[in-house]
Amino acid sequence: PARATDDDVRQLTERQLPQLVGTYKELHAAPELSRMEAQTSARLANELRALGYDVTDRIGKYFVSRWQGYG
Repeated sequence: PARATDDDVRQLTERQLPQLVGTYKELHAAPELSRMEAQTSARLANELRALGYDVTDRIGKYFVSRWQGYG
């Protein structure tokens, strides 16, 4: 198999970096609680589908806490 050169990696990074930074900012602008990442997982599933992967939705289990906090 052919190996990527430093220039190949640099060009790939330059092409993908704006989208990756945008995704990072969107995900961190509206964070979800741990084990309750419904919107995040749906977004990633949609992106994987767009790349041609088969994705099964809603097979995980979201944590439901009965704890009401302090006081």
